[in-house]
Amino acid sequence: MSNTRFTRRTALSLTMAAASGTLIGNAGAQASRTVKIGTVVPLSGPFAAIGQNIKAGAEMAIEDINASGGIKSLGGAKLELVAADAEDSVEKAKNAAQRLLAQEPNLVGGLGDALSGMTLVVTEMTERAELPWLTQTFADVLTERGFKYLFEVVPVASMQGQLTLPTVMELAKLAGGVLPKTAAVVADTNQAIQGMVKTWREGGFEKAGLTLLSEKSYTPPISDATELIANLRRNKPDVLFLMPAALPDLKLMLDKLSELGLGRDVLPTFAVAGPSATPELLNVAGAKNLENFFSINSNWPGKRHQDLVARFKARTGRPWMTSQGIDGYGQIMIYREALEKAGVADRRKVAEVIRKMDSTVGASEYFSGPLKWDERGRRIGANLVIAQWQNGQPVPVYPPANATAKPVWVGK
Repeated sequence: MSNTRFTRRTALSLTMAAASGTLIGNAGAQASRTVKIGTVVPLSGPFAAIGQNIKAGAEMAIEDINASGGIKSLGGAKLELVAADAEDSVEKAKNAAQRLLAQEPNLVGGLGDALSGMTLVVTEMTERAELPWLTQTFADVLTERGFKYLFEVVPVASMQGQLTLPTVMELAKLAGGVLPKTAAVVADTNQAIQGMVKTWREGGFEKAGLTLLSEKSYTPPISDATELIANLRRNKPDVLFLMPAALPDLKLMLDKLSELGLGRDVLPTFAVAGPSATPELLNVAGAKNLENFFSINSNWPGKRHQDLVARFKARTGRPWMTSQGIDGYGQIMIYREALEKAGVADRRKVAEVIRKMDSTVGASEYFSGPLKWDERGRRIGANLVIAQWQNGQPVPVYPPANATAKPVWVGK
């Protein structure tokens, strides 16, 4: 781990160097027929499952593009992914981005991080470098800073919050279950997660016809989930929203639910993306504790992606492709389209093409809804996808057009 002290002066010098190196880097990229795209994601520590899936999807997309002839408008230039490990904290993510920008002045774009707090500090630097940056993190504050080079590929937290409760109620109807009337929330203090919960608290539950029985927030990591989960047995909500960002915390909560008799056959439980549908969760929690557990996602591979999923599994050895995997794949495909249209490996021109995108074909096939951004860099028209753990694997169950299985609604 680097112990380099990071200051505003350091950031300014690095980003000026990166910006000034753009034209040199572009010329070098075209001369060497290689175009570099960077990523800052956690590849070690408690959030590694998320980052590793993003990176695996991005690498597969690059392999596919290079195998099909590279970027045609650049004479067949090949793409290369340069990854930096954000590890497990904002400070480490900042250091990783610092190193990436200093060591790779030829980047024409980038993607990441896995958590909104990390993305906040990373994009402060990439914005100064005028480096287009795609992210699947979704805290509203990310796109409230007037940035011109940041693009969220998923709905922002407030929009996801607005979409979630009506989607859950629609899924309950589709599954033939009794519509829930009461709810409970256990949520990480992660900015994006709290942004979703805020919309529920401020009218979302009432609009959906739900009464909130309890809400508990916590700062990760936790060593014991008893205090967070125990009151659920007393309150007996009809639906539970379990919102951790880190895999170890989710595992402890699922274990406690099972211990208290609130597991797979009793309480419909939803979690927001993150580690909630990863192979790593299966490894630590077990299929029995996960059966019927729902994962709320802004993206998930479905019916039309079966060939992609099969190739991803064969390439990586992973048992399935996650939302983060297809996000990583799709983000590289966005850069492919932007580079093809720009006709030059210039980060500013690539950003301009992305800014003007309005597409329902091509790269948009790997996302839920069209690829279009407003002036803040927020996706317009994006939707949610819900996966459910069935027989030891998360499968898409909503919306029906994307589903490969029918949802199961447990409880009364």
